[in-house]
Amino acid sequence: RPPRSTLFPYTTLFRSTDRKENLRVEDGNLVIQLRKESYNGKQYTSGRIQTRGKKSFTYGKMEARISFPAGKGTWPAFWMLGQNGSWPACGEIDIIEHIGSRPAFSSFALHTQQNNGMNGTNWHSGYTADKSVENEFHVYGIEWVEEEKNGCDQIHFMVDDVVYATATENLMYINQNSYWPFNQPHYFIINLAVGGTMGGSIDDGMFSQDVLMKVDWVRVWQRDEIE
Repeated sequence: RPPRSTLFPYTTLFRSTDRKENLRVEDGNLVIQLRKESYNGKQYTSGRIQTRGKKSFTYGKMEARISFPAGKGTWPAFWMLGQNGSWPACGEIDIIEHIGSRPAFSSFALHTQQNNGMNGTNWHSGYTADKSVENEFHVYGIEWVEEEKNGCDQIHFMVDDVVYATATENLMYINQNSYWPFNQPHYFIINLAVGGTMGGSIDDGMFSQDVLMKVDWVRVWQRDEIE
């Protein structure tokens, strides 16, 4: 697939590294730290981790217990990409994206060949909590179910085990991967971005303290095949 920088211009601002300063395990959590520093021509550094080439899944319940950082301009995400083909034909499931300029809001989205963020027709929804969800743990996940409704797949988006949105395969285009590529393996990505189309303007004042995305665990459940 194309480099993510060609799809999401925010990558011009920062670079993801595998240095312990950006990506580490600490006190039992995966920690991704966003830092303001000059590094290889970028203004910020952060981290990103994925299971590409290691583990992919088709259908099931996928969840992660995550604490998002506070700070205007932050854009952390827990998401999945199809392992076959290039973006957007491979499919993208944005299980959760948080926007630091809206501390109580989180977004869900799907991207396909026909309907994606580049042409502005992707499926998307959102969840607004009663208060900020930052710097505290919540469980974000999906239930991705095969042929659940009239023979069509569905993906339910959940926060703390409550369903807030559901995307349903279009019966008119059933089994057409350009509209619904979510019948094939997808792998996980967890990252902390800054700025860009969703992150927006950046308040560098947030760096008066550590800007940390923490992941306690990622879990997957799948149904047993019944013969």
